[in-house]
Amino acid sequence: MRFNVSNPWLLYVWINILPFAFCYDQLVNIRSTIVSKSSTFKYRSYSGSADKTIEGNFDQGYTNCMHTDAGRQEAWLQIDLGGIFNLKSVKIWYRQDINRGKDQNTKRLKGVSIFASYEPVVTSYTSTVDKRYQCYKDPGNVTLDTELELNCTRLAQYVTIYNDQMNDENGVFLEICEVEIYGCPRRRYVKDCTPCDTCKAECDVTGRCDMLGCKEGYHPPFCKVCSPGRYGKDCKEVCGYCERNEPCNHITGSCPGLCEPGYYGEKCLTPCTFGRYGEGCKGICGHCESNKTCNYVNGSCSGLCEPGYHGENCLTKCKDGWFGKECKERCGYCRGNKPCHHVTESCSGLCEAGFHGENCENGVSYQILAGVRELLNLMTELISHRRRKSDLKEKGTSPTDFK
Repeated sequence: MRFNVSNPWLLYVWINILPFAFCYDQLVNIRSTIVSKSSTFKYRSYSGSADKTIEGNFDQGYTNCMHTDAGRQEAWLQIDLGGIFNLKSVKIWYRQDINRGKDQNTKRLKGVSIFASYEPVVTSYTSTVDKRYQCYKDPGNVTLDTELELNCTRLAQYVTIYNDQMNDENGVFLEICEVEIYGCPRRRYVKDCTPCDTCKAECDVTGRCDMLGCKEGYHPPFCKVCSPGRYGKDCKEVCGYCERNEPCNHITGSCPGLCEPGYYGEKCLTPCTFGRYGEGCKGICGHCESNKTCNYVNGSCSGLCEPGYHGENCLTKCKDGWFGKECKERCGYCRGNKPCHHVTESCSGLCEAGFHGENCENGVSYQILAGVRELLNLMTELISHRRRKSDLKEKGTSPTDFK
């Protein structure tokens, strides 16, 4: 076989679409399918029995077709598939006489309906049909083909081809030569009749789940897996703060590894508790003012630090010699120039001479003591300078030699 690939669109369809075309099972089986009809037309040796519609003979000549009897107000053919299946379509080969025109061949078929149900919609005892199970209805205003495939997407065991439209003066007739029904086994759909395991209950032949919807972790209508970042019923839940923004489990919402800093729990949705922060909430907050908790992600304080501490996280003690709020206060005069306590300002030992009290601030004023200290420093430097000058003189060396 040779293919004309001069048309790029046809080439695209051939390569990209046809390999993925949907493939359905043919559900009519001559050994297990049971057929029945409303009545049988008999003439001499001919009998239009229902069995003729499932023999696998696609000859549309009169003698190969079933035929209902004349003088009736309704006609039907009912097919029992022997089990519940996911139906896609019903294909009918109708009577086609060579000596009749197309419009005459299917004249009696106009207005036909197809019903699909769990139970029979018609029997030999009753002709009442429940319109809820109708999956196709011909409007009756156009000429039908003698070979036609009609969509009927239902979950059903019984397929009934039914007509009550009076298209002939002799009554309502059906003259069907062969019937094939396409679909998949129950809970399977479309390409190669794939299982619809993500539905809670049933799906139709296209894969759309029924009213019970999808299992956890899948979204309607075709119950596909949640997109990254979503999980749970109908994928309405948003994942927590998984480390490195990794997606959570689409069913449970649990994170595959650790949480982002500031969160904990299986789903990483819970912020760190009071006084904790960081990765795994292992960090302990610093000394935030008024005992406030820190930022649960980075540990920073939203305001000032408690007296005696500074830095973004309020973890750093004041430098020696400083204390109090924002470490802006100078210590008192602790003996030996030792630092005071960074929070209370208290000296751990004695005070310098002339001062007393817990903080060594009572006594000579700070200004006077500072002046005395400065004077002592100047005197010490002067004495040191004179000694160096005297030593150089004794050695006969001019001080200018050491500039």
